[in-house]
Amino acid sequence: MTQVSLPGSAAEAADQLAGCYSRKDVEGLLAITSPLFNGFGSGLDEVVHSFEELRAGISRDFSQCDEVTMKFSDTQIKEVQGFAWMIAKCTITARTGSEVLSLTGRMSAAFISSPGGWQIAQTHFSLPYGAQEEGQSFPT
Repeated sequence: MTQVSLPGSAAEAADQLAGCYSRKDVEGLLAITSPLFNGFGSGLDEVVHSFEELRAGISRDFSQCDEVTMKFSDTQIKEVQGFAWMIAKCTITARTGSEVLSLTGRMSAAFISSPGGWQIAQTHFSLPYGAQEEGQSFPT
């Protein structure tokens, strides 16, 4: 099992999230995640209601690629009274054999402060809707 210390800040938790994901480190990612976790991925079936569903979902992600990286940019993190939230552009690049797929979307996350450090409580990765043109609120 991976030995991971809980991050000392929400920003460190975000860095560890991307790092563990990029190393395909299921146990490391779970070690910094709250047992109360819930969230969304970009797929129709990627709805996570529990810690166990998170384990299954990230294990599925990692089993479907040889290599993967997660990188955040334009990151904003705000914090108040032991709770923090993040929004960022997120690029996930996966290689399977000779094929490389890069998805640039949006990540939001919530972090909670626990006695040992900060934990990931919620994530939501989404891809902009391609049919919605810039300046439109609703695709027509």
